[in-house]
Amino acid sequence: MAQRSTLNAQRSTLNAQRSTLNAQRSTLNAQRSTLNAQRSTLNAQRSTLNAQRSTLNAQRSTLNAQRSTLIRCFSLTFSLQTSPL
Repeated sequence: MAQRSTLNAQRSTLNAQRSTLNAQRSTLNAQRSTLNAQRSTLNAQRSTLNAQRSTLNAQRSTLNAQRSTLIRCFSLTFSLQTSPL
């Protein structure tokens, strides 16, 4: 009889521990889902930033080309104005 009581107490303890472990597993799974969602968001933001950087680089290249053209035009204009006809 005492052994049965001891076994029942141990079973209760094990069941309580199992419940605790299941709750912890659920918590960890929820945290993992949250982290995965955050990672997806960060990846999307990184893609957006990379696209914006590419756009800005292209605009910079265009502006640099326009600046070079303007410098050549001004240089040519200045040369024409200062050269004797």
